[in-house]
Amino acid sequence: MKVLPGFLERFEGEIIFCDTDNINTDGIYPDDVSTEKMAEVYMSNYDKAFASSAQEDDILVAGFNFGCGSSREQAATAILAKKIPLVVAGSFGNIFSQNSINNALMGVINAVLRETRGVGRIESFSSD
Repeated sequence: MKVLPGFLERFEGEIIFCDTDNINTDGIYPDDVSTEKMAEVYMSNYDKAFASSAQEDDILVAGFNFGCGSSREQAATAILAKKIPLVVAGSFGNIFSQNSINNALMGVINAVLRETRGVGRIESFSSD
């Protein structure tokens, strides 16, 4: 299978949970922040400690309707600025999904994900 330019052919990292449904684009990226600070503030409207607990190459796992709300493209690019290559969610907001594709942020739908609360880390994950 051919991988489109900008997308990773392989990824591996720890999973960081954002186990809440309906995280909107404002929760992912606040509107009053410069693009230079994207990586520092991403997900801060959801959880102030989230950006500091997430690390480069982590895999973000969320609930249903991740990225709902406005057409804020920075929601996808802020995740990439933090160097998070993959988001797995129960579903994605339509515009967020398109913005992710346009910016080479990989998104995978897993309908088994259900609403729970909190942020946590688990064992490593590999695409192999």
